[in-house]
Amino acid sequence: MAAFEETSQMLHLQMRSYWIFTPVEYENAGEFTPPREQPWVRFRIYEEPSEQQGMGMTNLTRNWGRVVVQVFIPVYRGPDAGRQLASLVAQVFSRQVIGAQPVGKIQCRTASVEAIGKSEAWYQHNVTVPFYRTTIGT
Repeated sequence: MAAFEETSQMLHLQMRSYWIFTPVEYENAGEFTPPREQPWVRFRIYEEPSEQQGMGMTNLTRNWGRVVVQVFIPVYRGPDAGRQLASLVAQVFSRQVIGAQPVGKIQCRTASVEAIGKSEAWYQHNVTVPFYRTTIGT
């Protein structure tokens, strides 16, 4: 299995295992209709350029990326409603180690939260968590 596919599966499993607070829209996972008048989130993984970490008998590759979870709450719910959900999202990934193997586990960095603002009936916050995963190539 390719490193990017494994990384995606591991991150999706982390989200599905620990997020119980709202519906989640996953990329290319079928039709999603946001609930009316209820918060919801959108989960995305963005790969970034990889780099070689070692040569020789074990070719180590470091794959970088970002998890971005967009938090949507109905507008006019107060200044902290979205931040509360964003903080809960951050706990799912921030500074977490995902996977059991020394090589191949995902190392998540510290989460950041950004208020994006109002768009139609929703107010949006983005939670961004940089990560990397070191894999052995052949």
